[in-house]
This record gives sequence, C-alpha cells and structure tokens, in this order.
Amino acid sequence: MNRTPTVIMSDGMACLIKTLGVIDAEKFICGVLSERNFDYSVWRERYFRDVDIPAFVREAADYCAEMTPKKRRSRCNVSA
Repeated sequence: MNRTPTVIMSDGMACLIKTLGVIDAEKFICGVLSERNFDYSVWRERYFRDVDIPAFVREAADYCAEMTPKKRRSRCNVSA
C-alpha cells in the first residue's frame, strides 16, 4: 500500500494526539521543530545505541504477528 505524505502526516498527528493529548502533541512537534540542527538519523542512532538488535527484531516480529490489520489501524484511529 502506497500512502501519500499527507495521509501519513494526518495519521501520525492523530496517533500523537491520541497518545499525548492535543497540548503535549503540540509541545512534541514544537520541540522537534525548534531543534535547528535536528537530525533524526543521529537521534535514532543515539536512542538505540544500547538496544540489543536481535531482541528488538524478535519483539517487533512478535508484535507484528499478533496485530491483525484492523488492530493496526484502530491502535491510533488511523485510516487504512
């Protein structure tokens, strides 16, 4: 399935709002945008530096296997 950037942004915002609430979702967005030299790749590398990759992959595969397409969509009230 090839989703447009607009749909992905909309679904992501819906997920942030559902998880954080409107105010904290806005604070999160502002925090990311205020980082003038924010580099997601560098952040991700630091965030996952101490993660056991094989364990992470197993957990992700287990999580994916337990999720039906309907559960995946409803988790954050996003569209298919």
